[in-house]
Amino acid sequence: MTKAVATLLFTLALSCGGSLTEGTKVVVLQDKAIPRDDLISFISTKDIIWAYKGSKQLDNNITCKADYNIMKVNNTTYKFNRNFTVNENDRESHNMQGHLLVTKSNKNAPEGICSAWVVTDEFGNRTLEVLIFQTTNHTCAVFYILPLPRATGEDGDALLTEDDFYCEMPMKSSITSTAAPKPAKGQNFQVKNNQPPDDCRQAYSDHCTQRSKGGDKQVYRPSCKTSP
Repeated sequence: MTKAVATLLFTLALSCGGSLTEGTKVVVLQDKAIPRDDLISFISTKDIIWAYKGSKQLDNNITCKADYNIMKVNNTTYKFNRNFTVNENDRESHNMQGHLLVTKSNKNAPEGICSAWVVTDEFGNRTLEVLIFQTTNHTCAVFYILPLPRATGEDGDALLTEDDFYCEMPMKSSITSTAAPKPAKGQNFQVKNNQPPDDCRQAYSDHCTQRSKGGDKQVYRPSCKTSP
């Protein structure tokens, strides 16, 4: 790697506390046109976080994906549950741990903002999740997501561009649609179909759909709310 190229890289190896995150060193070619946002403000919630839609390569066989019971362990570590359905029938539940990471500044984010974390399940499977947009009330967001096992270089580091990442749009349960209750005899179903906020949909279009992320998959449906 030349010195000129190296100056274009930023690393996600440092945690927000300033120490190295054990076993994780990820270097990404930074596109300064892509924003960053404050991850802590999005995950600091008691609400269930549903994946509304995502890249087909990431969520092709997945529906009803939910993160919940998010609990702070210390300044850099959180634990939570992640449930989802595979192939419409097989329900999976995982105990997750997230290690907050720091990114260097660009025009959209100050130095040291915690905009990403490495999420690990109980089997050691890891994903890098980078928050690139959220609404002002923190109810809808857009993430770039990378399963880390497929991103290892010869030296053990992950050397990537942001085009290697998949996309996902999570929404808080409070603004998602709910399955309509069975109406009284002779009455019609009253369906309230909540869509993601306009600015969230636009951010997904700008940074995912228009950047050739391979097509989208609808992950959330109102019937998901029968259980997280």
